[in-house]
Amino acid sequence: AHVEHLHCKDASSESKVISETILSLKEKDKSATWNDFAILVRANSQAEEFADMLAMANIPHQNYSAIGLYKTSISMNILAFFKVLDDYHESRALFRLLSAPFLNIASEDIVKLNHHAHKKRVSLYSAIQQPQMCGVSNDVSLTEIDKLRAWISSYSEKAKQDKPTNLLLDWMNQGYMQYLTSLPDGESQEQFRLLKALYDHFKTIEKSVPDARVHDMVDILEQEITSGDAGSLPIDAELGPEMVKVMTVHSAKGLEFKYVFVGNLVDRRFPTIERSEQIKIPDDLVKEVLPEGDIHIEEERRLFYVAITRAKNGLFFTSAENYGGTQKKKLSRFLLELAEVHPSFS
Repeated sequence: AHVEHLHCKDASSESKVISETILSLKEKDKSATWNDFAILVRANSQAEEFADMLAMANIPHQNYSAIGLYKTSISMNILAFFKVLDDYHESRALFRLLSAPFLNIASEDIVKLNHHAHKKRVSLYSAIQQPQMCGVSNDVSLTEIDKLRAWISSYSEKAKQDKPTNLLLDWMNQGYMQYLTSLPDGESQEQFRLLKALYDHFKTIEKSVPDARVHDMVDILEQEITSGDAGSLPIDAELGPEMVKVMTVHSAKGLEFKYVFVGNLVDRRFPTIERSEQIKIPDDLVKEVLPEGDIHIEEERRLFYVAITRAKNGLFFTSAENYGGTQKKKLSRFLLELAEVHPSFS
């Protein structure tokens, strides 16, 4: 594979040179599609500038770092259901369920229920016990509200004894699965893919905590979300319309592309510093603080290996001198190590 290092003056120039190189490669390689290109970054926060520049160049792309599994509608609906089972007076979660597309409740009726709850200073759950008292008269809405109440009553009891994954599959078959099947093919396939990813994550949690119930699952997921974990979003490079993929190295595991760009290859961006490090360490002390055998650096080095092995035909490393700070950035130690092993690379 062709290997090249593109060093730029600043972050904007780095993004621009990647866009220009992608356009040039696609022009030269007539068999290449947009799906053959990927831009890999170490952290989600680094992806936005690359995505913005691709948009300016009218290059179709998907920024996979902009959304996580927990931010998808299907995940939020399932988490809302679990939250209501854990505490049926959780009005925000119940409001999401009332608004969910697999329940055919008229939006004006949801407004009436919500208004009644606020006016009477009661929970939304209390309001759905007597929807007619809230002004709901639509027969379809009343039937769907009855269905939701029955779910909450039935599954709240099961939640105390059964595993969350069993509850999830059982509940999904009460109408949600049929709704997903009714969607257009591409959208339906994507939703089932997300559902499987969430289900697999639940199974992983259940293996770690064998006696986990819905209450525990809600706690664990809330802790993950609070800590900034948006959930690993599964990526199918061939699914959907042709697009350049912008994603983290973590997300790219198992995928391959004709042409790969690894961005922001400067010190403290790739490799990163440990999260626990609160004080900025002077550059001349970094080697002393982070010795060769450092566990964090070894993990970063493994990620770098993952990044460079995603490319089949062309591998492009990019970096810049300035990312908005007052000092010039040093090149990533991984680029320097690569130059030592392969003198022809610079």
